[in-house]
Formats: sequence, structure tokens, C-alpha cells
Amino acid sequence: MTQFKPPLFKTILFATAMFLVTQLYSQNYIYKGTQQIPSTSTWRFTTSGGISGSLEVTVAKSRTNAYMMLAIDVPVPQFAISGSVYLILQNGNMIVLNSRVAKDHVDNQSKVLFNISSANYTLLQKNDIMKIRFTIGDSMMKTKENYTANNEYSKYSTAIEINALKD
Repeated sequence: MTQFKPPLFKTILFATAMFLVTQLYSQNYIYKGTQQIPSTSTWRFTTSGGISGSLEVTVAKSRTNAYMMLAIDVPVPQFAISGSVYLILQNGNMIVLNSRVAKDHVDNQSKVLFNISSANYTLLQKNDIMKIRFTIGDSMMKTKENYTANNEYSKYSTAIEINALKD
């Protein structure tokens, strides 16, 4: 009795399909205190100016609220993302985030969590984020520097991923 061996092409096709299904349905989360909130993957926007590394951007949606988490490497804990954050969308609109929910310094990163209003969340579902303007200042606000992070070459289709979030 001979064993059935599927053709190599079908085996590779099946393995690829299973990988894609796993990736499409895997869930990401952020944590607000002990609350686990479904989120997009983390996008790494290229920064310009005198800061190295990239700005990590994640959007999350619960049943009642939407959030944006930003994280960036900082040289010392006294430096942090501060003030308002400006999102420049693909259609030219600008969203201002100034309702900060939490901030932290973990693993040499400044992390902040902002509320996103329902009207602004709707805009984010329809338009990719192209640029983010943000400020890094010290804890005494003696120095502060403004930076821009770019979704270079429209690498991330942020609107599609935000629209796919389930609460």
C-alpha cells in the first residue's frame, strides 16, 4: 500500500494560507492599567530632526473609548513626550490629541496614551496617518524640542487596520 503524498505546490500553498489566516486573525492588545484593549499592530514611523529611532504608534478601541499609544526611545527618564500631538492625515486634515490618559517611562522609552474622540476615530478609519508632530521635553520643561514622524512612502495602511478593530 502506497502513502498519498500531496504535490509540493499544494503543500506550500496550504502552509502559506494557514500562515496568512493566523496573521490576519491574531489579536494585538495594549493595556490601560489592568484593562486589556484590542489594538492595531505597532507601526514604526520614521523620525526626523535630532532624534534617533522611530516613533511607535498603536491605536486601540474598547467598547466605549478609542486610544492612541505613542512610544519613543529617550536618553534619560526625565525626557518624555509632552504636550499635544498632531496627526496629519492623507486627506490633509489634522487631528489634535491633547487628552492624555497616561504616561510612563519603560525600557528607556517614553510612552503616552491619548484619548481619541469618536469623531476623530471615524476620520482615522477613513484616512491614513501620514505624519505625526510631537514634542519631547524634560520634566522641568526647561527644554523642549518638536519632531515629525513620517509614514514613509505610505508604508502603513493605518485606516484599513483601524477600521478592522473589533471592540
